[in-house]
Amino acid sequence: MMDKVKKYILNLVKGDLPESVTSILAELDYVIEASYSPDFDYEFTLIDHVDAIGSKEGRFILFGETDDRESFFEMGGVAVISSELLQSEIERTFFKRLLGDSATLQVNSGLTEELRSLGKVKVTDHLNSGFYCDSISVKAAEEGFDFFNIKKGLFHLFNYVSEVIQKEKGSFPLDVDFGICGDTFFLQAHFPVEKFYSELVWKALSKEEGSLSGMGKEATSLDIYTLKSSSKLVITSAWTKDVSSSKSIYIHGIDKFKAVRPSLEGEKPNKVKINYKEDLHLELGKDKGKSISLSSISRIVNFLEMKEIDVEEITLDSLAGVLRDYPNQNLISKLDLDSKEEILNLLLNSQKHNEIKESLEIKKTSSNQKEILEKFLKKVESLNIDEANEIVSLGVQDYTEAIERVSGWVDEADETTTVIKGAREDIGETSQLIKGSKEEEDNEKVIINGSQEDLGQNKDILEVKSLKVNEEAERDFSNVKGELPKWRSTRDSLVADIKRKISSDEIKGHEDLSVQVSTMLRERMNISEGESSALVQGLLNDSVLETVSDEKREVPSFDSTEFEKLKEASAKKDIQLSRMMKLIDVMKKELLVSSSKNNKVDDVRHDVEISRLNTELERKNKQIEILKTNTENIVTNNETEKRTNEAIDHVLHKGLASAEAKGYESKIKTLETMLEEAKERSETLNTKLEDEKRNSTSKADADTTHFREKMMKSQVIINKLQKENKELGAEVENLKKVQAELSEVVVPSRNLESDQNLVVEKEREIEKLVLEIKKGSDQNKAIGLKIKQLEQKNKFLTAQVEESSSKNGSGRSSTQSSDSAKFQHKIKQLEKLNNNFKAESDKAKAELAEKKKEILKYKQEANLLKSKVTEFERKLAINKKKAA
Repeated sequence: MMDKVKKYILNLVKGDLPESVTSILAELDYVIEASYSPDFDYEFTLIDHVDAIGSKEGRFILFGETDDRESFFEMGGVAVISSELLQSEIERTFFKRLLGDSATLQVNSGLTEELRSLGKVKVTDHLNSGFYCDSISVKAAEEGFDFFNIKKGLFHLFNYVSEVIQKEKGSFPLDVDFGICGDTFFLQAHFPVEKFYSELVWKALSKEEGSLSGMGKEATSLDIYTLKSSSKLVITSAWTKDVSSSKSIYIHGIDKFKAVRPSLEGEKPNKVKINYKEDLHLELGKDKGKSISLSSISRIVNFLEMKEIDVEEITLDSLAGVLRDYPNQNLISKLDLDSKEEILNLLLNSQKHNEIKESLEIKKTSSNQKEILEKFLKKVESLNIDEANEIVSLGVQDYTEAIERVSGWVDEADETTTVIKGAREDIGETSQLIKGSKEEEDNEKVIINGSQEDLGQNKDILEVKSLKVNEEAERDFSNVKGELPKWRSTRDSLVADIKRKISSDEIKGHEDLSVQVSTMLRERMNISEGESSALVQGLLNDSVLETVSDEKREVPSFDSTEFEKLKEASAKKDIQLSRMMKLIDVMKKELLVSSSKNNKVDDVRHDVEISRLNTELERKNKQIEILKTNTENIVTNNETEKRTNEAIDHVLHKGLASAEAKGYESKIKTLETMLEEAKERSETLNTKLEDEKRNSTSKADADTTHFREKMMKSQVIINKLQKENKELGAEVENLKKVQAELSEVVVPSRNLESDQNLVVEKEREIEKLVLEIKKGSDQNKAIGLKIKQLEQKNKFLTAQVEESSSKNGSGRSSTQSSDSAKFQHKIKQLEKLNNNFKAESDKAKAELAEKKKEILKYKQEANLLKSKVTEFERKLAINKKKAA
């Protein structure tokens, strides 16, 4: 057998680990190392503070709390655990699952305590989650848990699931199982996911906008992982009855975006061939509420391609750092996960990006030119300084060389600073126009991105970043910030001129537009031809992309306004349809009720008859209960007799040593066996009574004549019971006589001078007592016979109850009613006899107890006499020796 591979875990926690942690690690065969060694490959690293991560790599388990969970998980964290909670069975299961224990959708697997299920639900759309949220919270509240705490947690859970599905990373249905495990409310939700990555979970943990952050505040524990076999995201949460500030969260088994990118790149190869009519739908057709437009995403991809960075090294987390040199940092700050994912997807699939560019050129000539011109005007009207600098910089600047130039400037930082300060002093009045002390940081930006050309004395200035350095008229970028109002007026006049040329048909097509607008920009703003061309081409490309996007959003044969109206009408129809379905269910129930009212008269009569029979059945059931009670009383009496016999046996065993006493002991044991058998038969009778009670409703068709015959038999039974009662009275009298004889048998002797003949006389009296005890044995036998007779009586009573039910089911004659009255009378007589029997039995029990006391007293006196006789014999022997 091969040795198990050792699993190592690095412990950087200060102090000793809790016993609950070490026991779990030992159970899963982990070896704990207190110091780092390069020879070991650590599965996890245990820490108690986020600062312990530093530059280390691995999977970190934090015992404690952190204010920024999102950053912790981005740095390689997999769990934030409260040691106090590891005493819980649910928490231990979460921790084991994190450490590699098997995971399954069977909620009770891995739990040593039994999980009591409270229900299961299946959520199929976004609209009915509120109903399930309330329903689950109510069931939890019925078990003593905080209603609002669980309701708020479930609200955040359903909200997060809706967000994932809206991003097209998952799909309905959402299956939810919930129940109770110990003193913990347990809930597990799972739904199918596709192309899901861990960054989507980390983002949801942010305090500002995260749904999972809200759920983590309400739930005590949260466990999130994916099942690779079924491609499902599983979210498991637990709530305790006492709301605690200690929280735990586990995230594991979810790949990062970098790990899932190969599947994204290789998926759907038939859609790589993009044409401007159909396949652009992949990028434009589904508006998920992106923070930036497709044109901006395309410019960012162009920038990254120019920098020639290894795409495989870029992740969603590092993308913002890679774009720190991008000309428009305001745009970079607006990137969300969807936009970052789309940027990386385009970088991975350069063929798709190139075909988008080619499709744009085709679209310029094939689309409605008037519409493109209108879009172009709107882009110019909304153009700001940052966007203009972005478009021009990407159009004319080589960012591969820019990276090298930035490095050179940094190496010569001291000399460059001296030169720039001198230039600032020579500017003179110009420096007074701009509050230069406040804009010194912008001065540094000019150094990194390259110097800028002097736009001359023209008051209408548009500052454009460029690597084409004009050493003779270098200007600070901060001057543009101070002249923004002038830029706006220049932009407005430019828009007016373009509109005039378009209305007079002086501009024909996009090529003519590019030439004329570029010339106007160059003349009005005193910029180079390359800069003006880059700006116009960039704005034109954005206009074409927006035109394609608008076309893809429109429905054929409908204008946008009509489509929106139809969309709203469709949503209302869906709501109405849901209400109608509920109304149909209510109407079905009402139809069932009304149909029952419209049945035939015979059916109504049967219902009345059944109701009457049920009433009679309840009455008979009460009678059966009375008979059952009587049977229990009989069993109690039998047990009393048994205890009496045991007491007698004790007297004989301790006080009698003769052979007759031993024989009587065996007889007593036999009698005990008979009593046990009688008790078993009584229990069997009780069982049969219960069975007859359950099956009595199915025997309502018996004949009335048969019932009369049974009534006669029951009379015979009652007579037998009366006879038994008399016999029992006679037995009681015999017991009294025995008691009287016993009181006369043993008379304490007070004469210490009695001889051995007195002893012989006492022994004879004891033998008489044995004979009286034998009479008691005979009496017990008679009681056994009486028990058998009572069993037969009970059987007849059971048949009597059956016949009574039959009589009530037929209900066809007044004779039956009179028979029923007779039966009731007989039952009352039987109950009276049973009560008398019970009273006599109690009386006999008391008398037997008195007899037991007297026997014990006589036994003590007999022993005392024996001891005195022995002492007398000893003295007599001594006297004889002396006389000899």
